[in-house]
Amino acid sequence: MSAFSTSSDFEALHVLVVDDNSFFRKLERSMLRQLGVDTVYEASDGLDALTRLDQRECDLVLLDWNMPSFPGADFLRLIRDKDDVYFRSIPVIVVTSFANQALVLKAVELGANGVVVKPFSIALLRDRILATGATCRAGQSLSGERHERLPAVAIDDPTAVFDIDGMM
Repeated sequence: MSAFSTSSDFEALHVLVVDDNSFFRKLERSMLRQLGVDTVYEASDGLDALTRLDQRECDLVLLDWNMPSFPGADFLRLIRDKDDVYFRSIPVIVVTSFANQALVLKAVELGANGVVVKPFSIALLRDRILATGATCRAGQSLSGERHERLPAVAIDDPTAVFDIDGMM
């Protein structure tokens, strides 16, 4: 069990759930609430998500990869190419039902901080959130330390952010 496993560690985190399927948005919201996240925003597509991010209220994004009107890849490409450290550094965990190594490599190449395959457990979600180094808007990490957001960096080993066993 992680040292940051209590719900109070996640209270200050503001999470944006982006998914075109309302059932999955509600499911992810429920899982986040069980982790202790008090503030969960929802967006039904990438354009809706951009509006929320423009308000700079989010600390982490759970992004559906397969959305018909504005796919996750387009969303990631757009925010990571902005000339604004907030957009380049906000942690993004890609959530997908259909994953393979090519998708993971593409997501990481575009700036994703992690990938999870539906269905996933609360424990896996917690671990992925912790692995992103997400900080609340006040600059406090889940461990209670203060630090500035850093730009997203490429990950050398995509399997470190992806549950390969979970997709087989």
